Amino acid sequence: MRSTRNDYLTSLSREEFTSLDPWSFINDHESRKQWTAEVRMRLRVPMPDDEILSILSLGLYEAVSRSILNHPDAAPERRGLILFGAALQFIRRKGISLVFDEIPGTCGIVGSDLKPIDLPRRSHSLQDDYNTASSTYEEALEASPVFLSEGVPLADFDMQVCHRYIERIRCKLTTREHQMLRLVVIDEHSPSAISEILAVSQKQVSRVRRSLKGKLATLAAASGVDISGIEIAPGGVQE
Repeated sequence: MRSTRNDYLTSLSREEFTSLDPWSFINDHESRKQWTAEVRMRLRVPMPDDEILSILSLGLYEAVSRSILNHPDAAPERRGLILFGAALQFIRRKGISLVFDEIPGTCGIVGSDLKPIDLPRRSHSLQDDYNTASSTYEEALEASPVFLSEGVPLADFDMQVCHRYIERIRCKLTTREHQMLRLVVIDEHSPSAISEILAVSQKQVSRVRRSLKGKLATLAAASGVDISGIEIAPGGVQE
């Protein structure tokens, strides 16, 4: 109960409060239930509690540790209010959107992704100048493969094929899984480099990789690919 946690925070001395490990507060059994309940109250999420907490954990740690640092001399009876307030404020302002982004199929085209393009002028198709303009426009089109998401010409045809395959299954992946698949397959980054690029822990990188491998194996099997040589563990595909 929150009252139990409040009593614990109130009983701490100033030195004990300022040196309090934020993880011990965040990962308390009752706290974990409160964080997930706050998300589920505002968002219908088809994922287990542990996955929701994994997405929220870094942001909760920063919010709680910042509150302890900024309020070392807070009255003992206000400590719980300060820490719970900071954690819940993070969840309501940023955490719920982070969880939403991890739901498969939520990443798509938004208005800000659409850019205006220059089209040839239009006129009646029987006019000679229209035919000339259309022919000139078609001959000027870029023939080399292009990244759909970036508009960057790419000479490597095999890499472009990989890109098309990744974009084809994008609707079945979370935002994080899609980012990681591109970094691994197209950019060939190591797990440690991916951790830096995505600003997540290596533990979370490993978790997403296991989930991604499991999904890829399922998609391959559904497409008729023989996966008998791939050993599938409960958490995903073995390395």
